[in-house]
Amino acid sequence: MRTTPALLQLQADIIAATAPFTVKSATIAAFTAPHDSPAMDAAMISYIEQFVPEHAGDKFVPHVSTGFASREYLDEMLAEPFEPFAFSPAGAAVYQLGPYGTAAKKLHGFGA
Repeated sequence: MRTTPALLQLQADIIAATAPFTVKSATIAAFTAPHDSPAMDAAMISYIEQFVPEHAGDKFVPHVSTGFASREYLDEMLAEPFEPFAFSPAGAAVYQLGPYGTAAKKLHGFGA
């Protein structure tokens, strides 16, 4: 996926639309159920707090998340040839996060 002016504008519009509902920080319970690792919880909170300033505008890198796997599996996958593909969203949703930042509980859906 490539960054385009339209995609950057959509990102800016989403950030602006959600701004009235955001807070500087929260406990892990605001994002997901606590884990057995306070360090993992702290890392997730920090990532969420810094997401917009560190990943918006000219720092945005569009991507498709496919889940998580072991380091060994990912290293093997990255060594294989990759064919680019096209896609377009049929809808969007807001999820409460689960382990490793995965979508765990759908809070609201838009579109299909």
